[in-house]
Amino acid sequence: IARRVAVASEKWSDARSMVTARVVDAYANIETIKLFARDGAEERYVQSAMRRLRLRFQRFLRLMTELGLGLAVLNGLLLIGVVGPALWLWSVGIVSVGEVSAAAALTLRLNGMSGWIMWVVIRMFEHAGVIREALRSLAVEHEVRDAPKAPALALHEAEIEFRGVSHHYGKGRGGLDGVNLVVRPGEKVGLVGRSGAGKSSLVNLLLRFRDPEAGQILIDGQDLRQISQSSLRGAIGMVSQDNSLLHRSIRANILIGRPEAGEAEMIAAAEKAEAHGFIKGLRDSAGRSGYGAHVGERGVKLSGGQRQRVAIARVILKDAPILVLDEATSA
Repeated sequence: IARRVAVASEKWSDARSMVTARVVDAYANIETIKLFARDGAEERYVQSAMRRLRLRFQRFLRLMTELGLGLAVLNGLLLIGVVGPALWLWSVGIVSVGEVSAAAALTLRLNGMSGWIMWVVIRMFEHAGVIREALRSLAVEHEVRDAPKAPALALHEAEIEFRGVSHHYGKGRGGLDGVNLVVRPGEKVGLVGRSGAGKSSLVNLLLRFRDPEAGQILIDGQDLRQISQSSLRGAIGMVSQDNSLLHRSIRANILIGRPEAGEAEMIAAAEKAEAHGFIKGLRDSAGRSGYGAHVGERGVKLSGGQRQRVAIARVILKDAPILVLDEATSA
């Protein structure tokens, strides 16, 4: 019975996760949905997941009802099986009234305890099903891991070298193949190529979001796979073509580059990024203004160009030894 409860709970949790995912996906892409007049189709898409959730929940409740009825029947049979013979024994003078009362009280107590025990066990296996469904997502093995006791990156001149780097995203061809590149201290290097040529792939490999399938990437002679990821990314300032901001204030988004920086340093960075002007005029629905105004989820309340200027400001404030710009002014 407990196994059936765990399976039903897992299916219910899976359906609930699907509903949440579809609703969040629709809200996150509401502009695209409106642009292509897909309101009705998206509504039906979400409703199909909700119907599945309702069916799974109904099956779960049906199972709980069956268990409750089964327990009630068993408890009733237990009461009849104990109290009935006890009354007969009293009627023939074998037992006293007190003994009959004790037997009835003990039976009623067992009935109450059995119900409590059943619901505790059921709830335990119900949560086990939910946890099992969640662990399928949480327990996915990471592709990129730090080496055991990986040291921090020791920067001297910040020379970057790609040595025979190949990465095909698990395919036989495409992507990067045998790339050799050296970026010396103080150099400004621009990579130009058609869409899909691998420019962003080089950046992702440098930031170690992925490891190359062949070759090495070195900074000051240190293989990136042998140093800690946090120290590597702490030494790199990055502005990408698709910048997402935290659902917090402008101040919090800029200070993420260097949380200990003062107000004057933050404003100076915003001025260098030419963001100070529009930031002063911001005001959100809660009445917060300027650097205290919240930007919405992923910075949705700002234009694309404004988001990029805020992203540039936080990188300027970070003042990392290595600066990487991936179409940082595309908006």
